[in-house]
Parts: sequence; C-alpha cells; structure tokens
Amino acid sequence: MSAWPSGLPAPQLKNYTNTDLYNVIRTDMESGPPRQARRSSHYMTVGTFTLTLTSAQMASFQSAVVASNYGTDWLTGVPLDTGGGNQPHRIRLLKVTRKTVFPQDARYELTVNFETDEHN
Repeated sequence: MSAWPSGLPAPQLKNYTNTDLYNVIRTDMESGPPRQARRSSHYMTVGTFTLTLTSAQMASFQSAVVASNYGTDWLTGVPLDTGGGNQPHRIRLLKVTRKTVFPQDARYELTVNFETDEHN
C-alpha cells in the first residue's frame, strides 16, 4: 500500500456509482417457502476524477503509481467526496489517461478511473 502524495491537489470528482446489487441466493426447499440469503453486504464504488498537475506534481503522482504496484495495490489517503464530505479514501487505480493541456507551462491533465470499497 502506498499513500497519496501530500503535494498533490485534491482530485475533482467527475462521477461515481455504487455497484450495490444486493445479490440474493434463493434456495428452493422441499417444504415451505424458499430460503433466501444475501451473498454479501460488500459493494464497490467506481468513479472518475481529474487532476491538473505541474511537472513536479506529475513526477510525485507517477512515484505513487509505481509504489502502488501500478494500481494493483491500494492507494491510501486520497481526498474524495463520495457523499459524506471530502474525506481520505483508499482507492485502486483502474485507468489513468494523461493529456498535456498547457505545453508551455508543462501542465498535465489526468483522468483517473478508480474503485473503492469505503463509503462515508
């Protein structure tokens, strides 16, 4: 697990969705009504946020991505508002798209797709 670099700005959340499909297992019984049980109460939130970074901030972000095993491990302390105010979350990076938006200032715009299982 690696931590969100402290020198980065807070991400601008574009969207997020909960995949809270309450999966129910129904088992027919020999007598009486079918038995019902929930598979899991665990659900994931997936979303997208953007960041506009300088060259130094971009290097810091790339270090965090490498430290998180290129998104396969959790990245902790990411300040996101997923409904309960701006709070630090633990996320896993799904996809990062980089675009140079201000070449003369060496600024980059990142679009990051993420998932989290924390809900505040």
